[in-house]
Parts: sequence; C-alpha cells; structure tokens
Amino acid sequence: MSSVRGYRGFANDFLRPNAWRYRDYVIRSFNSDKPYDRFVREQIAGDEITPRPPRTWSPWVF
Repeated sequence: MSSVRGYRGFANDFLRPNAWRYRDYVIRSFNSDKPYDRFVREQIAGDEITPRPPRTWSPWVF
C-alpha cells in the first residue's frame, strides 16, 4: 500500500477535492450489504435509474 500512496502521476496527476463523496458512497454500499449487481448497475446506468434521493447520487457525479 505504501507504494501506491507515494505514486506520482504524469500529466493527469491533479487534485480531486470531491472524491471523498464517491469513496463514502462505495463504503456505504458495501456496509449496507447492497447486492453487487445493483452496485454495478448504479455505476453503469447512473442517472438512467429511477430517481433517488440526493444521498444516493454519488456514483452519478463522476
């Protein structure tokens, strides 16, 4: 893990100040035992899925 932490990218090495939202969404999904197929559908279909409350929008904003 320490080698990943110290990695420096090339031209695409820029800050992602809102990435914590996606990270928290992933953690919440797995902690709530969301079925994996549902999780993947949310990643792929995003905003095409039935409208949901803003708390579940995280995968759609990236």
